[in-house]
Amino acid sequence: MVDLLDVPDGYDYHAPAIEVPARVVWLNRLFRLVLALVVLTVAWLIHGRPPLTVVALGIATIHEHNQALYILIVISSLGIFPIHELVHAVAGYLRKLKVRIGWDWTYLAPFVTTYGRPQTRSETALVAGLPFATLTPLLVLIVVFASTPWAAVFIPPALINILGSGPDLNTLWQMHSLPDGALLQNDRDENTAYYVPSHSR
Repeated sequence: MVDLLDVPDGYDYHAPAIEVPARVVWLNRLFRLVLALVVLTVAWLIHGRPPLTVVALGIATIHEHNQALYILIVISSLGIFPIHELVHAVAGYLRKLKVRIGWDWTYLAPFVTTYGRPQTRSETALVAGLPFATLTPLLVLIVVFASTPWAAVFIPPALINILGSGPDLNTLWQMHSLPDGALLQNDRDENTAYYVPSHSR
């Protein structure tokens, strides 16, 4: 286990916790809600009401006459969670970080932790932001250009990815709020320490 109080040379331990202000949290929520509504509106304008109805019915029940489509909707809705976390993991591997993939029983969802060495702000931002930055436009493009049944399949994961990226976007704000040259380090248990260059204090 990494000792998070073992401060790298030339750095000081950044004692204050980096709390995300309430206004930033609410702006984050508002941004994601507006983006989700825009995606729904675009889907409605392009495909009409049927895909939204199909999605609602597909999640609520399985109709015998279109069973395969409804099963695909459920699979895509559940599958976006591990795919989202896999993108976090790939970003960590690309930065040569150790990656732990686990399961959060509180939220009943997978999670990824990157650890093993101090990370720069840009590395942390890459790991945190890559799923939102890549999966969101990809899924929206599929919804826009796919035929109506396939649009119905990909609307739920697009919305889930957008609405579920709140903690990732909060992390981006935290990295932005740290001074230049700051580092952070996680351990396998998701404990985090922040370090700032000695000259910045």
